[in-house]
Amino acid sequence: MKKKNIIILFILAVILVFFWLKPSAQTPKGPKEVVANFYNFWLSYPEEVGDNPILVRAYQEYPKLTNSLVDQLDAIIKSFEGGGYDPILCAQDLPLTMNFIEADQTENSASVVVEQNFYGNMRSTIVTLKKIEEEWKIDRIDCPLEEINYTEEQSQQIAKNWIINQAPTYVFDGMDLNLEEVLLLDLVDCEDCYQFVYQFNSRYSGYGDREGQILAQVITPHSLVVTIENGKITQAIIDEIYDELNQIEIE
Repeated sequence: MKKKNIIILFILAVILVFFWLKPSAQTPKGPKEVVANFYNFWLSYPEEVGDNPILVRAYQEYPKLTNSLVDQLDAIIKSFEGGGYDPILCAQDLPLTMNFIEADQTENSASVVVEQNFYGNMRSTIVTLKKIEEEWKIDRIDCPLEEINYTEEQSQQIAKNWIINQAPTYVFDGMDLNLEEVLLLDLVDCEDCYQFVYQFNSRYSGYGDREGQILAQVITPHSLVVTIENGKITQAIIDEIYDELNQIEIE
């Protein structure tokens, strides 16, 4: 009798362990989570793969986009001639932060507002989703159409934040950043175009990200000219010889 009870207890223990280890059914992701996961995938793609997600059209491999949206993005990128923008971020630059807000939801459709902070300039993109076979998929990305006027102060803040957070030479070992001069550019199709001349010092010689290089430890002064057109950084030249945006020496 005692042996029989031990066997029964053993069987019950095995059953409990089985149900405890058995994977639970995955809870379907809501619209907000689907959108946030996609933008996280998009922003981290260059770091994981080492390639530009626009050029390789990385969105084509993402399972949470409708075929209609993929076709739309293909058409937008195909229309670019020697330039363009990121049709997913609706910008040419990477945002400093992003926030996702559920705007509307019915049984089979939903929308999420993607708030992007471009170093003090906020822009909102509307992302629309459809429910297909009980899964939410992104169906449309509506970039903001309104034109934004950028003041000199706003443009200067964009330039300064970019230098501190993204400019390879300054991020590597820069210090003592100081604004020397502001120039208002007189361009035909650009009302808010500026050049900001900054001075700073580097702890080592050379330009860009010099990780792993043998460097001369010497305080090196630099002059950096940043050009901003309608809130977008279009050029950044150090000492008239180094392209900080593209990280190449100027011939």
